[in-house]
Amino acid sequence: MKTKVDRILLVLIFISLFPVLIIQIMPYFSDITYPGQKIFNNPLSTEVPIIIDEGALFGNLHLESENEVSLPMAKVMVNQVEVADFSEGTVLIRVYEGDSVEINSMAYQRDIRYQISNLSSNIDQSKLNHSVTLYAEIKGIGVIHFK
Repeated sequence: MKTKVDRILLVLIFISLFPVLIIQIMPYFSDITYPGQKIFNNPLSTEVPIIIDEGALFGNLHLESENEVSLPMAKVMVNQVEVADFSEGTVLIRVYEGDSVEINSMAYQRDIRYQISNLSSNIDQSKLNHSVTLYAEIKGIGVIHFK
């Protein structure tokens, strides 16, 4: 009797651990995605694409906090509208000609450095602040102009 109960318990333990094992190995299969997973076509690419969207030319701007620290209360604003936050330490945003890009770091009472890590080749980078340090303030990165 005791061995039958032991076998049943052992089978139940293996059955309950099977879903954990499946979840642990899912990231190793590129065809399988799970909630919250970031999907990048080429994560090693240093180029940010230029894309034409419904006739309007736009570019991409990649910003990151110092050491890519998670800062969920730090917001990126385009034309004074929140579009993203630094909860993952980095932000990739779509920008159009004339957009004003700002970072709102009002929630953090310390110096935090943000920088542009990459931008589309059609954006005139001479008019942008490539690095800003904020202490509980809102500061502009610049206005987007295309070449």
